[in-house]
Amino acid sequence: EALTALMTLYEKTQNRACLELARRVFDYYTKLYERTRKKASFTPWQSRAYTMVFLATKEKKYADFVLKMNDRLLEYQHGLDVEYVDRIGSYFSAGASFSAGVMIESVIEAYRVAKALKDKKRMKTYRESILLGNRFLIQCQYRPENMFTARNRERALGGVRTSIYESSVRIDAVQHTACALQKTLDHVFK
Repeated sequence: EALTALMTLYEKTQNRACLELARRVFDYYTKLYERTRKKASFTPWQSRAYTMVFLATKEKKYADFVLKMNDRLLEYQHGLDVEYVDRIGSYFSAGASFSAGVMIESVIEAYRVAKALKDKKRMKTYRESILLGNRFLIQCQYRPENMFTARNRERALGGVRTSIYESSVRIDAVQHTACALQKTLDHVFK
């Protein structure tokens, strides 16, 4: 998140020191990615920052890193062949909405990189992943027609359940869902 903050500051101020710091630590993060067992958890935070670095510098090594991480991330998403159709678009065995939201945000960053590179094959693959993920997130949202598990219907309306099996509403599920949906509108449907 610190790298994303630095790059956001760079976008607002054009202070080269912010950009240069993100560039300077790049080798550290690429090596850390290779060492970590939790690659999927690592990916969203690096994708946003290094998409921003790539868009600022046009240096392909940053694009390659974002694409590599997200290509691997797609392996964790449940596709149309999943046993239970309610899980289509979710990630991992738990199928949690907060995980799906943050992973979709990451894939959107990869979509932005693929679009900048005019990589039509990846754009198509990422777009399909994003739409499946959004389908899952919207399915987890409390709407008037699916409020039967909500304890307090007025307070739950619009919230995002932890999963299709867990009725509690977590703030990170709501936040990541809102961000994923907004970023989809901003980057995939423009």
